[in-house]
Amino acid sequence: MSTRSKRKILFIGEAGTVSHVARPAVLAAGLDSGKYEVCLACDRRFEALFDNEPFEFISIDSVFARESVVETLASGMPLFSPDILDRYVEEDLRLLRDISPDLVVGDMRQSLAISSKITRTTYVNIINAQWSPYASLDLEMPEYPMSGVIGQPIAEMMFKLFYPAGSAVHSLPFNLLRLKYGLPGFMLDIKEVYSFGDYVVYPDLPEITPTTNLPDNHLYLGPILWSPPVSPPSWWNEIPADRPMIYVALGSSGQHELMSRIEEALGDLPVYVIVATSNRAKATWPANFYTADYLPGLEAARRSALVICTGGSMPAQQSLAAGTPILALASNADQFVYAKAVKRSGAGEVLPEGKADTFAIREYVRWILGRETYAAAAKGLAQITATYDPCATFRGLLDRITGLTQ
Repeated sequence: MSTRSKRKILFIGEAGTVSHVARPAVLAAGLDSGKYEVCLACDRRFEALFDNEPFEFISIDSVFARESVVETLASGMPLFSPDILDRYVEEDLRLLRDISPDLVVGDMRQSLAISSKITRTTYVNIINAQWSPYASLDLEMPEYPMSGVIGQPIAEMMFKLFYPAGSAVHSLPFNLLRLKYGLPGFMLDIKEVYSFGDYVVYPDLPEITPTTNLPDNHLYLGPILWSPPVSPPSWWNEIPADRPMIYVALGSSGQHELMSRIEEALGDLPVYVIVATSNRAKATWPANFYTADYLPGLEAARRSALVICTGGSMPAQQSLAAGTPILALASNADQFVYAKAVKRSGAGEVLPEGKADTFAIREYVRWILGRETYAAAAKGLAQITATYDPCATFRGLLDRITGLTQ
């Protein structure tokens, strides 16, 4: 480890969704500038969201276009091909050799499991706990392709039966690159690939996504909350208080064809709907809808009786931190597993995207709004969330790793 007075930390956020950049950015901003020299590498399309943060940006190119991460996950193919992963390793190596950090922190940057070993750089991996090999939750798909033919129970059984083979296929690009660079060992479980690191940190609550027998180099930080730094829109204080409010945030990875179904479902209900469109605005909306490109998400969730989101961990955690239940319209395994964990806690419901028609969305909204148990469970999780300080826990970890513990 370096003996220089300040330790140099490189954060790399893969731009699959904004959460994979926002989480490193929040942790980077929480470090002591007197101890650490920090820079964040991410795709340039997200840099404007973090203009005012006190660290250097480095632009890198992500393979993910605006919607390609959703399409890739929906296709069932590995997230990164061998060629793309190899390109990422080469880019990592250039950054690590140019910057010479004491430590690198990655979020969904699988290539760091290879490049950090080549350069002998300590690697801290940010990954949700459902992807841990120590997770107590089984991976599930929102919908099984053959369920309409053979039935859902048999389809689920077939998924579990063939999971080891499918997991090995998804791990293949990673293992091929390890061979190319002369690194030992194979990982046949995709969870091992996703959670590989010298240290692994979970931006989660163990009460929602539990694990068992965690090793000492794995720890929970608690939810990392982030909202875009935007001012409230002009209508923010003009919405009447005579109806429940619903906050819709499908995010950068949301299936935005869902929005037309949400409009049809909620347009004639006695509710007000506030929508963060993520720059996907359109000309006309129902009369009870209020829209903006981005909204201060935590405040929007606090004002609302229900949040409709994809079920991904960051929007769901934001809602639960505000004490507001969720309706998750999940389109991939990551969203579905997390949303089902929230459902088990009593703080929400989950509806697979393929089944989220107008009628189903309307009935789920009515059901959740009509039962106080959902809000009570969400408020309980808000109290638990408030006991965590992810930035402080992360600072303590880095101080120990880098030898700066006083």
